[in-house]
Amino acid sequence: MDNLGAIAGPLLAIALIAVTSIRIAIFVSVIPGLLSAAAIVYAIRHTAMPRQQHHQPVRITVGPLLHRPLGRLMIGITAF
Repeated sequence: MDNLGAIAGPLLAIALIAVTSIRIAIFVSVIPGLLSAAAIVYAIRHTAMPRQQHHQPVRITVGPLLHRPLGRLMIGITAF
């Protein structure tokens, strides 16, 4: 959908400018921006605040991995 918007957006803008003037095309393009800003403000105000939870530190052990075939592969990838 991103690629479709990248292609269709400029084509739609050129068609809008061809039918109307640049001033009207810019005015029309401001409307979706204002609507999206209003939607963001609405979402921020109506979203419940998360409860604070006790976080435990993350412990990563790499030693056991290096003694297996995956460890040899990772050492080879690191070397190159």
